[in-house]
Amino acid sequence: MIKFTKAIACVALLSSGASAFTTLPRHNALVHTTISSGVSTGIDLNQVVDSPSRIQSETRLFSQAESDEPSNDSLLPSAVFIAAAASLAKLAFDINASDLPDSIGTTALLWTSLAVGWDNLIIGLGKPVFGDAETDESQYKILKALSYPRFTAHAVLIPYLYITVADIGKAIGVEVLQGDNITTIMLVVASVVAIASRVNFVNGPGIDIADRSKFAPTAVERSLLWFGYIEPKALFVLPAILLSLFNCYVGVNGFQAGNQQAGIYMLISGAAVLYGNAKPSDLKKILAQLGEVIMLWFIYAAALVTMV
Repeated sequence: MIKFTKAIACVALLSSGASAFTTLPRHNALVHTTISSGVSTGIDLNQVVDSPSRIQSETRLFSQAESDEPSNDSLLPSAVFIAAAASLAKLAFDINASDLPDSIGTTALLWTSLAVGWDNLIIGLGKPVFGDAETDESQYKILKALSYPRFTAHAVLIPYLYITVADIGKAIGVEVLQGDNITTIMLVVASVVAIASRVNFVNGPGIDIADRSKFAPTAVERSLLWFGYIEPKALFVLPAILLSLFNCYVGVNGFQAGNQQAGIYMLISGAAVLYGNAKPSDLKKILAQLGEVIMLWFIYAAALVTMV
């Protein structure tokens, strides 16, 4: 247990440290952005940009300031993410205090709950605490530094839930999960997926403030401020999708084995993430994040009725 926890911590720290070198080079230049009033404004890129996308963000700020378009400045979506983070902190406390076996699967569930909780917390704090990050260099740097752990820990730990789900499936009676080496196999698979995801990330352009201009001016997503991948790739979300499908598989087998309660819990945990990531809407960011919160709570519920 202790060795596993240290191993995860080492992977997360190494990945986070390596990620710090993925930012694009800063440009020592002066960009002149012309706004609708015809005034030319000089922007020192050494003060405000880390990548070309920051130039686009700066331009959007000027154009929005001069437009009469309605905007969504509600802090309610931010409050939803902060509440989700508090919920997962409670979940981590419950897991630690529960009678679940002291196993790799239980440890994975505990630490993943904390990692996804941090993910939601930083997104929730983005707008109310770092609302000027697109133009304020210090806010930008702080929010970026806080965001690296949420990308790294989240991506590294999610695959290790394969072990937790395998433990539940084994307790339910899923035939293919009954072998003595199933935990070792899942541990290897999770490690390969986690490392591949982070190597791909470190070799990419990194993260930057998400472009919200694609949403309608009054869309809920416009009132959030968070960092996203500069170049999103399927590999970054693949671990969560595979986990969702695995949850559904164990859930279906739970019904067949006569454990309907655990089966329902696992089906809900899988469907929540699939729905949140698949539904195209202005609420997709919120639905995707809340889908993971629901998944973690229902995996825990299924573990309680099968492993305690």
